[in-house]
Amino acid sequence: MQVADGTLHLGAEPDAVQRARRWVAEALEGTPYAELIPDAELVVSELVTNSLLHGSPPVTVRVDVDDVVRIEVSDGTRIAPVRGFARADAMTGRGLSLVAALARDWGVTPHGDGKVVWCELVVGGAPGDADADTDVDALLAAWGDDLDDGGPERHTISLGDVPTDLLLAAKAHVDNLVREFTLAAHGADAGTTAAIPSQLAELIEAVVTRFAEARQAIKRQAIDAATRGVDRTTLTLTLPVEAADAGEAYVAALDEIDTYARAARLLTLETPPQHRVFRRWYVESLVTQLRAVASGETPRPPETFERRLLEEVNVVTVARRAAERAARLQNVTAALAATTSVGDVGGVVLSEAVDALGASGGVLVVADEERLGVRATVGYSEGVVERIRAESTDEQLPAAIALRTGEEVWLESREERDERFPGLAGLEPGTVSMCAVPLKAGAEILGALRFSFDGPHLFDGDERLFVRTLAAQTAQAMERAQALAEARAANDKLSFLADASAALAQSLDYRETLAGVTRLAVPRLADWCVIHVAEEGAITALAVAHVDPEKVAMAESFQHRYPVDPEGSDGVARVLRTGDSELYHHITDEMLVGAARDDEHLALMRDLGFVSALLVPLSARGRVFGTLSMVYAESGRTYDEADLAIAVDLAHRAALAIDNADLYRRLAAQD
Repeated sequence: MQVADGTLHLGAEPDAVQRARRWVAEALEGTPYAELIPDAELVVSELVTNSLLHGSPPVTVRVDVDDVVRIEVSDGTRIAPVRGFARADAMTGRGLSLVAALARDWGVTPHGDGKVVWCELVVGGAPGDADADTDVDALLAAWGDDLDDGGPERHTISLGDVPTDLLLAAKAHVDNLVREFTLAAHGADAGTTAAIPSQLAELIEAVVTRFAEARQAIKRQAIDAATRGVDRTTLTLTLPVEAADAGEAYVAALDEIDTYARAARLLTLETPPQHRVFRRWYVESLVTQLRAVASGETPRPPETFERRLLEEVNVVTVARRAAERAARLQNVTAALAATTSVGDVGGVVLSEAVDALGASGGVLVVADEERLGVRATVGYSEGVVERIRAESTDEQLPAAIALRTGEEVWLESREERDERFPGLAGLEPGTVSMCAVPLKAGAEILGALRFSFDGPHLFDGDERLFVRTLAAQTAQAMERAQALAEARAANDKLSFLADASAALAQSLDYRETLAGVTRLAVPRLADWCVIHVAEEGAITALAVAHVDPEKVAMAESFQHRYPVDPEGSDGVARVLRTGDSELYHHITDEMLVGAARDDEHLALMRDLGFVSALLVPLSARGRVFGTLSMVYAESGRTYDEADLAIAVDLAHRAALAIDNADLYRRLAAQD
């Protein structure tokens, strides 16, 4: 601080405002105007603060005492001050209003490369009495008209109109940043707060200084509109071409400053989304028009703020949808890590996908020989699921095509559905749109995902990518689950066969041996198990076991009431004749109807709830003397080729044990 010729010279020292107050008080002490010291201190505080926040050095303070007390504060920028419009969310905006309330008169005068903001205080006079007709706001609004002083050429551009409340809120937010930056800089200079990082200091300079003229002009117009009670403000700016570069730096700086706010390194909060959209809109429009003028072109009318908002809403909507899908994919990935079966995999994927796509139903299918095997469903009725299960892998239907050929199928309307796949109308009358994608693991097709929609559905690029990504994740999880299942099955097989060998060696009574075989199979390999043997021209069920003890009697009664006809087409008779095993992945009602001897027989089979079955021969020394039948019912599980291999091994061991027992019996009889 330096005092010379009745003028106080201030730099950027932290206590500049306090020194100005003290200096003005000392200047008036002992004069007839001493009673004005409190008012003078308040006025000089606000004027110096305004110059430090919105102006540039050098800042000087001068006090003249004549008929009035005249206080002048000058700074090095010609950007006019703005009489604020006080808001609850603003930390600034009240200073010049306070000056106007205390002073008889005040104003702004250009001075060299800067300006002087002055005010006059009188003893006992009502503020504003001397120049009651002076419209200071109009004076400030017209400030820009007096800037043609040989500096850079200026151009007037129009940005259109925007909501006044939005303008005030956006500018108040930036003013809060400016105030915080200034306080931080002064605190760093004084050593009372940490030093400001050099990168942040450069950002502060870009926000506070380089774009200040345009920022203050917009603020002034917003305040004027608010004072007049106008809901929308038409923005017109007169700026040099250099303001375009400053504007781009201003936007970039504020975007980077927001990272500090998000990291809680600033007291001021991050820029609200609507403010950020407005800021980008007006700066981009300003830059485009100024550069067009500089190139000698006639600027095109700028895009309206409302149109930009609509574009942003669309961008946000698309981004939100993408984010939601990405989140769902992450959820699927996390959930799939815990799955251990294909059914679990399908349940996880379908529950997320049906919700994300807005589908009415979804299914994961695999090839079960010549039919579609349903591993998981969401949203389909049991009737639809049964029709899907009955679908042949050779049919010209979406899921079968995806499973058979590896091609994707996308149906977006009822017309397209009926034209390409007329059979779908009977399979799913309520389905309008559909997609089916293969589940590929390398060159192998493991299955297919199929989704139905009860209305027209357009699959955009993002949605197709989402479904394909789900399919890829599903295929990987299925491959892992199948490998895990194979490893577990191999271990279970070794354990089971070891237990079986031990149990079969415990008795030389073949009936007891056969009963032991059925008890071994249930429940580890079957819900119920039956062993038939050929004796004296008849086929007899010698051992029956069921997972539900209460149903054993029912199963035995079924076998006695409907014995196997050795000459018939029953599966047991056929296996006894041919010695070949038979595997039924999924037993349909149609198959039960074909096998039933009468209505009561059909009703009993339906009551037993057959789902899947396998039949293997009991043979020893080239002779087939019986069959081992295993059925899945209540558990809902199905058999595959790996299960058949275990059953064949079990039957072979059982047959050897029975044959050994028979041989021992014959040898004992000879003795």
